[in-house]
Parts: sequence; structure tokens; C-alpha cells
Amino acid sequence: MDTYKVILIDDEVMELEGIRQLVRWEEYNAEVIGAYKNGEEGLRGIEELGPDIVITDMKMPVVSGLDVIRRARSFTKVPEFIILSAYAEFSLAQSAMKEGVEIYLLKPCDEYDIEEALGKAIQNVDKKYALKNVKQLLFRQSIQALIESDGAKKYIAAVEELLEEGERLFWIGIAGRFDNTSAGEIYRCFYENSSSDFIFTSMILKVNQVIGGFYVSSGGGNHMEECSAILRSLSLRADRLLSFSRCEWVMPDEILNIVREESRGTEGGFLFGEGEWKYVSVSDKPSSRKVTEEIHTLKRAYQKQDREAFKNAVHDISVKNEIPVIQQICMGFYIQVICEGKLQPEKLLMLQDDISEGRSLTDAVADTLGILFPEADRVPYVDAIISYIDGHLDDPDISLKRMAEEVVFLSEDYVGKTFSSQTGENFNNYLNRKRIEKAKFLIRIVGVNKMQDVAEQVGYGKNPLYFSKVFKKYTGLTPNEYKSQK
Repeated sequence: MDTYKVILIDDEVMELEGIRQLVRWEEYNAEVIGAYKNGEEGLRGIEELGPDIVITDMKMPVVSGLDVIRRARSFTKVPEFIILSAYAEFSLAQSAMKEGVEIYLLKPCDEYDIEEALGKAIQNVDKKYALKNVKQLLFRQSIQALIESDGAKKYIAAVEELLEEGERLFWIGIAGRFDNTSAGEIYRCFYENSSSDFIFTSMILKVNQVIGGFYVSSGGGNHMEECSAILRSLSLRADRLLSFSRCEWVMPDEILNIVREESRGTEGGFLFGEGEWKYVSVSDKPSSRKVTEEIHTLKRAYQKQDREAFKNAVHDISVKNEIPVIQQICMGFYIQVICEGKLQPEKLLMLQDDISEGRSLTDAVADTLGILFPEADRVPYVDAIISYIDGHLDDPDISLKRMAEEVVFLSEDYVGKTFSSQTGENFNNYLNRKRIEKAKFLIRIVGVNKMQDVAEQVGYGKNPLYFSKVFKKYTGLTPNEYKSQK
């Protein structure tokens, strides 16, 4: 994120100004965009300004801090809260915990306490932002795969799985005479001007003289009214008459029928995403059938827990297909594993990223084999080491010697040989590769801008030069070169 926006709410003017003046906001890439003396004013500020973080006192006149937290839950953008509480108000702080607040400080506290809390809040904001980006990309991939593969029920299930409680999917189609330039303008206009509870799925489809897209609502706003306002703005900008083809809530299993209805008389349409158009078939072409067959091959091996058959299928897919097809096959298979809760969504995105950068599919999926095919003869402490590494990638002091002495309690040489035989790579290579994978995720998905911050979060301490050297060894690019490809 560019800058973390912070709002302060406290009825004690001296405390309010003290926090504003003493905290080193710039060190955390944060800025105070509003300071309010009571909860009612603070609520208005939260709704109007959409901060990322709110630091609020609990006991205030007019509206208490607890009521601020509860009422802000209904806003379009829900911020991360840091609460300030005196000992006498600790029961209120406990109530705030029940509302999902994770960070509280007991008064009196100094700027260092607040800065530590701010750092934790920023990590939570980054996590929310990353998950939102992951969800956006998975929506796009799932809907695209559903369009391209006739009768693919697994993609419908994937879309349904991605919809959280209170969210609904809808389609907006705009009719008029378009060229590719105006279609891209519509894409950008919806992306830039719709409210933040109006989640754009990173794709828009052009079929005949209709341009439309699937969107997700995570709130109770009047989306028809909002869409109408955007449409009027577009009509004026494009100097032509545009009208709604359809604008309605839909179920995931209606996606394919909607696209086909809009594209009657054509074999396909064009998908606009990431700044370019791509032809998309809306019928079950042989290429789509091939993708489906390859997914079934992987699925059969997985269901039978046949690790070797799975690895052989992966090799064949890697050899026989171009990168876009390989990515589609991976998405089709792994989205099911994600829906089963056995794999984190971020892993699929990094897998797609690795493939697009030329890493072989066999190497790219190697990390997932232990999850998909747990081995009965696996040495337990190897999994313990892997679990520790995965959970402490920001620790610059991880080493094989330390793992042997503090986690496994065996000799370093023996542990190193066992780790290599069980995982297929030595300890240092595994550790560095996992750190670089997380770094790529932080740069591309989370959007961390400062490479020193990335280096610290993946265990290279305050040595961005060494981090850059290792990053280039594993990716062929410096961190900044990789960032510029976003």
C-alpha cells in the first residue's frame, strides 16, 4: 500500500495531540487523516474518509469507543482498530475483543507502545489487502475457466466457495457500439469509480455489442443506482448512447448461460484484463475438453493417493502444453484443493506466477506434494522443521544447526542428510526458496514498496543488498525489476 491512513478518536485533547505529535508516523508509512474529540464525529470521519486504522479511546461522551467499533462494522470499508483503555474500563476492552478487535493498550501508554501496536495493525491491514487481492484473482480465474469449459461444475463450486456470508454475485452488461479502446475505458471506469464494497473481479467480457462483467457485492448499497451513475458518466465521456443490457443478481451456475445469451450468433468474446484483450470461447472447444481431461487425470491420481502417477501426469502436462494452458490446468485442479481447505489460495497464485516466469511445472508443484500425498514413512521431525520455517520466515537466525539443536535434538549432519533425502533439496536451498517465494508474494500481492521492509519480513534483516542478490539468484531479476513487472 502507498500510505496507511489513520484516524484518532479521544475526548482527551492533550492525549489526542500527544499521539498525533509524538508517534513517528512516517517511519511506518502512515499518516493521520483525521482526529476527533468524540465517537459521533469519529464515526462520520470513518465513513467519509475510509481509514485503514482507527486508534480510539473506549470511554467517551456521546458515542463510546465500543459503539464506534460496532457501528463501523456496517460501513463499506471496515478499518483495523487499536483501542485505548484505562484499567477501570477493561471490561469494555474485553467486549471489543468479542467484536473482533485484536489490539488494545492500557493507559497510560507512551508513543513506543502505540508504535508497536501500529506495527501490528499494519500487518493485519496487509493481510486483509493480500487476501482481497488473492480473492479477486481467484474470482477472475474461476469465472474465466467456467466460461471456457462447458458444464464444469467444479468451477461453479469454486465461485460459490469464494463468496462469503453476505456477499452476492451479479452481472452488469452495457449495450452500445464499441471498439476496443472504449471497452477498456469502461473496464477502468468501473474499476476506479465503484465503491469499495462493490468488488471488481478483474475481468470484463466483450461479446457482440455488449460489454459486461461479473461483480461481487459485500454490502447493502444500492448498486443499480451506482451503476446507473457510472453509466451516465460513461455515456457523456464516450459521446454516445449506452444502455443496460442486463444488471441483476445472479447465481454462480448462471454465469455460462448469461455469457451465451449475450453472445448469441458468435463463437466467443473478448476478455479484458491486465490491460489487454484475449479471445475467449463460449462453447466447449477441443482445447477446453483437453484441459478438462488433464484436470481429471490429476484428480484421479490425487484421489487414489498415487504420488508417482501424479508426478508423471504433471511431467506430461508440462511437456505437451503451452504456458497459458498449463496455468489453466493448474487452476482447475488446485482450486478444488483450496476449496477442501488443504492449500492456501496464495500458493495457487505463486504457482501461476512461477509458471509464467518459466519455472517448470514439475518444480513449481514440488512444494505441494507433501500436502497432497502425505507419506506414511515420513520422518516426523522433517515436517516439524518445515512447519517451523514456514511460520518464522522473518527470523534471520534460522539455520540447520539451530534446528538440529533446538527443534530436533539430533546431530546437525544427520538432520541435514535426512532433510535432503525426504524433501529432495538441502536445508539452505529450501529456506532461501521459501523466503524468496514470500518476498514475491509481498511485492506482487501485498504491494509492499520498500525493499528493506520486504527483506526484514523474509529474514534478511537490514541487509537489502544481500536480499537482492539472493532474490536475483532464484528469479533472474532484482526485487525492483520484479516489482516493475506488476
